[in-house]
Amino acid sequence: MRSSQWNKTYRILRHLQLVSLVHILKKLTFIIGWFGLYKVAWVCAILGGGVHGHPIVSALPMLIWSMAWIFFQPNRKANTIMAILAGLCGLLWDSGLVITGVMEFPVTAQALCPSPPWMISLWISFGAITHASFHKMYGRYFWAIVIGGIGGPMAYWGGVATDAHIISSSKELFLGMIALEWAIAFPFLLWAGQKMQLKYASNTLSA
Repeated sequence: MRSSQWNKTYRILRHLQLVSLVHILKKLTFIIGWFGLYKVAWVCAILGGGVHGHPIVSALPMLIWSMAWIFFQPNRKANTIMAILAGLCGLLWDSGLVITGVMEFPVTAQALCPSPPWMISLWISFGAITHASFHKMYGRYFWAIVIGGIGGPMAYWGGVATDAHIISSSKELFLGMIALEWAIAFPFLLWAGQKMQLKYASNTLSA
């Protein structure tokens, strides 16, 4: 009797282990798949738009990725608003840096406005993933300023290294302005992301 009980318990534990393993594998596949597709879209934007002179077409993969990502999120409205808001932030600030002569894009990488479509698509994707990737940083604005102020210049310097951006001012001014841009943009997007999630999550529940 005791032996059969142990066997039953063992089978239950094995079943739970298998279920947990399948769940972990599904989650890993989900993360790796989305990340892999994101990197493909990122390469298309940077190399296709910034380097090889297709500033409009190269924005499409990242825009498609962002729309697909939002479609699979529980709070689509909040994520859609964040994607649009981030795109506007990038358009205004990067265009300002171009107009004031802090940086520029290669002639073949330009289209429609000072900050080209492929660059704006990167901002849109950042807005789309703000909640999923950075929700644990909501309210931690000091660290958001620090991370934005360091991470922003590093990302843009990578663009300079691939010739997607051109420094048209001094290196110090360029890096300083990018640091200021992201030290403001990152905490702002975190604040807006939290507000949007709370607002539209509560609306969904009340409906």
